[in-house]
Amino acid sequence: VHVLFHNDSAEPRRLTVHLGTFPAADGTAGSELADCTTSVEQGGEAFLTFRLDKSQAASSTPYRLTVPGVEGQEIKLLVP
Repeated sequence: VHVLFHNDSAEPRRLTVHLGTFPAADGTAGSELADCTTSVEQGGEAFLTFRLDKSQAASSTPYRLTVPGVEGQEIKLLVP
């Protein structure tokens, strides 16, 4: 998946993709996988490229895109 992030905010922002939480090899809960763009200044753009290799049903947290520091801004990603 390729996403172009454009920042209209006066504050530097990043786009973060949350790629789910999957059990670790030793059976423990594991930790959430995430990736993000570099910090983008006002008017700037950055690409975020990622793969969704596993079904969301196997994750204990949802796949989603967020902009940290901006409340209520979330795009849920659905992967059957």
